[in-house]
Amino acid sequence: SIIEALHTTPGSDSRRTPSRFERAFKSCDGCRSRESSRMRSITAAIAAATATAIVVSGSFVIAAIPDSTTKVITVCYVKSSGTMRLIDKQAGKTCNVKTETELSWNQQGVKGDAGPVGPAGINGTNGANGAIGATGATGPAGTNGIDGAAGAVGPQGPVGPAGNNGTNGVDGAVGPQGPAGTGSDKCLAYPRPGNDLSGCDLHNVNYGGQSLAGANLSGVNLTNAKLDGVDFTGADLTGAVLAGANLTYANFAGVDLSGIYLGGMNLSGVNFTGANLTGAVLASTNLYYTNFANADLTGVTLVGAQLYATNFTAATMAVVHFAGVDVRTSNFTAVNLSGSDFAGANLYLANFTNADLSGANLSGANLYWATLVGANLAGANLTEVIAASDATWSNTTCPDGTNSDTNLRCGY
Repeated sequence: SIIEALHTTPGSDSRRTPSRFERAFKSCDGCRSRESSRMRSITAAIAAATATAIVVSGSFVIAAIPDSTTKVITVCYVKSSGTMRLIDKQAGKTCNVKTETELSWNQQGVKGDAGPVGPAGINGTNGANGAIGATGATGPAGTNGIDGAAGAVGPQGPVGPAGNNGTNGVDGAVGPQGPAGTGSDKCLAYPRPGNDLSGCDLHNVNYGGQSLAGANLSGVNLTNAKLDGVDFTGADLTGAVLAGANLTYANFAGVDLSGIYLGGMNLSGVNFTGANLTGAVLASTNLYYTNFANADLTGVTLVGAQLYATNFTAATMAVVHFAGVDVRTSNFTAVNLSGSDFAGANLYLANFTNADLSGANLSGANLYWATLVGANLAGANLTEVIAASDATWSNTTCPDGTNSDTNLRCGY
């Protein structure tokens, strides 16, 4: 211990010869009390030194006192005065072995044994109830239960209010033809095949899509009537007035329309196959995709008419007036056009295969990509024709009677 070290010099053992101080101490009863007082002073000094060491180590020399590795505090006890001084042993400082005794101790004592377990404490009072927690998420829906048995039929309920009127049903089948009416009553008849509407004033009437096949329409007034898609095959239209009527895609196959006036009307898609149109006026009409195959168009006036993809195959058209008319892509195959007037007409892509154009006037006409295969142009006037070199010439009879196969493009 530190106290024993005060009486023992370094290197001495317990069998050494007692010092003069010890022998005097033992023979002097009064000295014992002085020795005890002295030891208490030394103990106090050690405590003070320890406190000083702690202060010093905490404030100034914490890196060396206590030792930064072992945490041991080292002091030198001056034998003559009983005082102590701290040293930094880690830095190589030592005590004077002749006059001082080295003392050391840990900054922290050895951990003592664990004390016995204390008695159990009294149970504390119950704490206050905690606040109600937030509502948890809704759990998944359970499976549907088994369907219950059908309930008994309830009593008859009161009669409900009347419902809205239903939609009109489809028209029934057309009834049989009734007897011809008398006087003006016949003009009110529903348009049917074979109707006698002769002399009736039916201007602005709407017969679109109906059939008047075989009907007597002589002298009837159909001015501005809606007649698109109407079937007139076999009908009698002698003296009928059709000015301003809508006749698109109507069917006049085989009908006698000689001398009728149809000027300025829209006749696109109309079927005039085999119809008699001699002397009819078709000036400024729209004849897009109109069919005149095998029709008789002798003396028909077509000045200002608009023709596109119009079919004149095998039609009779002697002395027809096409001056200035646009007849692009129209078909005149095998048509008799002798003496007809095409002056200044646009004949782009027109087909005159095997057509008779003898004596026709084609001066200033546009023949770009026109087909003249097998056509007869004997005596025709081709003065200042346009794009004659771009037309198709083959076995064509030239105006001078030569053949285009030997007289290339008839010299044009």
